[in-house]
Amino acid sequence: MHDLGTLASLPNSQGLGINAGGAIVGFGVDSSGNLYHAFLYDGTMHDLGILPGRTSTSAHAINSFGQIVGNTFTPLASNWHATYYDSVRGMLDLNTVIPPSSGWELQQGDAINDYGQIMGTGLIGGQTHTFLLTPLPEPSTLALGLIGFMTLFGYRALQRRSRCVRCAS
Repeated sequence: MHDLGTLASLPNSQGLGINAGGAIVGFGVDSSGNLYHAFLYDGTMHDLGILPGRTSTSAHAINSFGQIVGNTFTPLASNWHATYYDSVRGMLDLNTVIPPSSGWELQQGDAINDYGQIMGTGLIGGQTHTFLLTPLPEPSTLALGLIGFMTLFGYRALQRRSRCVRCAS
């Protein structure tokens, strides 16, 4: 057994997720139980911080690429919002990446796989439902895929043409 410790300013911690590489996520909490901070443990305890205007965060799951999902508390609205974290973009509220007209209020990220798909819970039509978010490829990824396809298609066309030219001679 190994004690992972706690965040410097929060005397208690609770782990909620672990990936195949052994990275662990969860939250640290103050002695009153009112302030939570998401953490990542990779041999050292890292505070993932909080979003502006929020008081608490919690990390629930981590995939092999270090992408983390969880939630954050919004005191003005007295509710939780689902979050995503990675080392490049930092933490973001998942409600900011879905269309406002969707009718959803994403409340908690529960799991994330290595394809970046996020499963969690949220409200739609005033009822709690499970959601699955599947990320769209970046435009640059689509462009590279299209270039690769066109290159392969062009190469195959040249091969067919050169075979026909050899057959004719």
